[in-house]
Amino acid sequence: MTNASHVLTDRLLLRATVTPGRRPDLRVVVLHQREPGHELEQQGFTDASSAAAFVQTWLEGLEQRWEQGERSHGRREE
Repeated sequence: MTNASHVLTDRLLLRATVTPGRRPDLRVVVLHQREPGHELEQQGFTDASSAAAFVQTWLEGLEQRWEQGERSHGRREE
C-alpha cells in the first residue's frame, strides 16, 4: 500500500467525439480535478493539437507541483 503523503493525485478524463458532417467535426472535452475533493473543471477544444497541448501543460504542472514538494491531501514533504 502507498502512503498518501508520498503521492500527488489529480484526475483527468478526456472525451473525444467525431461527428461527420458537422463543423467542427471533432469535439474534445477534458474534465480535470486538482486532487480528489477539489472542484471538477472542464475545458473544450475543437482540434486535436489544442487538446494535446492542454494535456501536456497539465501534466507538466503536476510534475512541477511534485518537485516543489506538494503531496495529496494537503501534505508537503520536508
